[in-house]
Amino acid sequence: MDHREVLQKTHAILKKNRKILAALNKTGTARVKKSLMLTEGFNFNYLTNIFTTSKGKVYKYCYDQGYLDSEDEYLTLVVKKDYVR
Repeated sequence: MDHREVLQKTHAILKKNRKILAALNKTGTARVKKSLMLTEGFNFNYLTNIFTTSKGKVYKYCYDQGYLDSEDEYLTLVVKKDYVR
């Protein structure tokens, strides 16, 4: 597999992940079960950004759509704010 194929496959996974996050987060913040994300085909190994707050919370993003993993089976879905880089 050449580098173009790798990039195309990676981009396809990231695009699908973003689409799933956006579809499940219609209001800007939502709480969903991790198992639902897996059922939809979300691949937790592919991200574009990780942001750690000063309080130690770790937000994982796929472009502008992200999530905060909690200790239970739920994720909090968020949309990236302008100040998050």
